[in-house]
Amino acid sequence: MTAGRESYRKCRARDLSHRSSRSSRSNRSNRSSRRRGRGTGSGLGKTCGRGHKGANSRSGSGGRLLAEGGAKPFYRRLPKRGFSNARYRTRYNLVHLSDLSRFDDGATVDSQALYQGGLIDDPSSLVKVLGPGKLDKKLTVLANKFSASAAKCITDVGGEARSVLSIPVLGHLGAHHTDRHARPPSVPRQSNRN
Repeated sequence: MTAGRESYRKCRARDLSHRSSRSSRSNRSNRSSRRRGRGTGSGLGKTCGRGHKGANSRSGSGGRLLAEGGAKPFYRRLPKRGFSNARYRTRYNLVHLSDLSRFDDGATVDSQALYQGGLIDDPSSLVKVLGPGKLDKKLTVLANKFSASAAKCITDVGGEARSVLSIPVLGHLGAHHTDRHARPPSVPRQSNRN
């Protein structure tokens, strides 16, 4: 093997190892951000890589995200059909029977107790108790809903499954929107005839 070919192979191996270490995730995550507008010697000074004049050199040039330059945007070309209840559905925090075994025998378990026990994130949210797991303690459980198997298991050990009624709050809509479509109270009409 000639000396030139051997030196080429060494250079190539060094280049490949350098490239693989450079592209590793740990090196990329520690890379500092580009400092723009710090002098012409930096390569990103003065115009900061935006070039001279034109719309894209000025602030606010990002434009609409889904704009297609005069063509009908894709989201407007698609047909809209059906209805999704995702924005308005009632969401429950789910608690299993096996989670209730951490409470003392004879205790009253409500949403505040579940919140303090770390089983739900918000004490004002709706709670539904589900059947997976076993319960061997006599508890009085206050929740918005119970599955049939959960209620049966709680009452079988001498406890009480008590449903608590509450009005669900529509997340992004305010409380003032909940009765927007309610009918006004009916008032008997008075005739103008004498």
